[in-house]
Amino acid sequence: MHIHAPVLLVGTQVDLRWQTSKDAVSTAKGRQLANQIGAEFFECSALTQHNLKQMFDSAILAALEGRRTIKSPRPQLHTSKLKQSFHRIMNITRKLI
Repeated sequence: MHIHAPVLLVGTQVDLRWQTSKDAVSTAKGRQLANQIGAEFFECSALTQHNLKQMFDSAILAALEGRRTIKSPRPQLHTSKLKQSFHRIMNITRKLI
């Protein structure tokens, strides 16, 4: 995993929480872990669709933000090389004239 990759911590099957289960993690513990690892926290249920859209929207936005951050230096580098090549051609042309 990349050091700057966005992280989402997702508690699934929230609809089963109200059934007695020793394996269920509380919302408070989920939020605490999310804070510790610097993640956004969601609880959702595919069965009831609870918070599902919000979680996927957040994941998509986080991925797009990551791409924007990664891609932003590339056009600058490309422009810089393009400018260097252009200046080199101009200098050669001036010498020929």
